[in-house]
Amino acid sequence: MSDFGSLVRLANVDAIIQVGVGYARELKWLLPLCKRPLLYGFDPSPKVRQYWNANSYPGLLFSIGLHAGRGTMVLNDANRCEKSSMIHRPARSTPVRVPVDSLDAFQKRYGVVGRRILLWMDCEGSELSVLAGARYTLRNVAIVVAEVVDNPTNGWPRRDDIAAHLVAKGFYPQFRMHRIGECFARRL
Repeated sequence: MSDFGSLVRLANVDAIIQVGVGYARELKWLLPLCKRPLLYGFDPSPKVRQYWNANSYPGLLFSIGLHAGRGTMVLNDANRCEKSSMIHRPARSTPVRVPVDSLDAFQKRYGVVGRRILLWMDCEGSELSVLAGARYTLRNVAIVVAEVVDNPTNGWPRRDDIAAHLVAKGFYPQFRMHRIGECFARRL
């Protein structure tokens, strides 16, 4: 993580948008890399909301899914909340209708404060949909970490599709993060 830590410090990240909060295990090592960042978490899972109601999420937590547009979608709410998905149906999951909105619409309504944002996406296959709804917000994003799959199944986007989308928006692949995903950044 030292390369990632250097990148975060160099970018002077002042806000983190976490899409697909789950149990947020990565926050233990991610938050200390930033100087008092604002933290915005998005996860539509009722199980995630219940967990964080009992455990005090360290930022603002919104119980909506991020997508290309506004409406509702079916979330397959898995027993292990970090496996819940709007793309495929994991074993032992319950379909639940949840509200969704684009990150840009959310930004316009509530104003995500931050000029050097780290966008962390672990949304079980919805990464391209989130990016499609974040055209405006991406202008203030310095670093993107996206869960990627080289040989996807169940409708997940390919790593190359996510990379092509981000490169077209001015991001460059930096490195793979073992068991997490791929890191992209603007030229700093």
